[in-house]
Amino acid sequence: AEGLASQTECHIMDSGKEGPTIFLLAGTHGNEPAGFKGAEQLLERLEPKTGRIILVPHANQQAIELNQRTASDGVDMNRSYPGAEDGNPIQILSAQIMELIQKYQPVCVVDMHEGVNFYGVNGSIGNSIVVGQTQSGFINALDILEMVNSQNGDYPDFALEGNAPVGSLNCTASRELGIDAFTIETSQKLPMEGRVSQRFWMVQISCSNMGWSSNCARSPEDNKEHRRTEPILYA
Repeated sequence: AEGLASQTECHIMDSGKEGPTIFLLAGTHGNEPAGFKGAEQLLERLEPKTGRIILVPHANQQAIELNQRTASDGVDMNRSYPGAEDGNPIQILSAQIMELIQKYQPVCVVDMHEGVNFYGVNGSIGNSIVVGQTQSGFINALDILEMVNSQNGDYPDFALEGNAPVGSLNCTASRELGIDAFTIETSQKLPMEGRVSQRFWMVQISCSNMGWSSNCARSPEDNKEHRRTEPILYA
């Protein structure tokens, strides 16, 4: 029911002009703060010129408040897709996110996460782009990876990973809905400011590669007319 602790918000930024829809999600794991902090920055600064962005910045609000991977129930949201309407609270929320994706039919889904280390160190997938199971997604991911690494400065290059786990949003959106899906994994070995900055321009590059264009608004008020909030995601 609306008003429970697991309720979160979906933000729709619509240019009013023809163009692709991009679905962005962050905050699945509460101990990966650069994801939802980057999403908050995107919400404030991005102004669509064409198409629209659907953004869920705090997918697992309870986990964020606890600063841990999961809420107190221990259910990993990124192993719970496609969810279940009669399941536990996280499964219900996951099912509602899938319904939202089906409603808006985005050309791609971008999920924002973090790894504890750099790619390949002690099994971490930090500093990588995880691509879903569509052929077009893989082709687009190669282009995105090249552009990302050309702008990454002195930081280590991002790697390309193709093994999105079963039950993740990436795997489910690409395998069951045929939508190009990408997971952005920054590394917690880098400073927070750098990771949030990476997140911001990586999303811009990913969206631009999918045919979407935007301005960077000067302040939250600059893009107010393009934005509305739907508090429809709750368990």
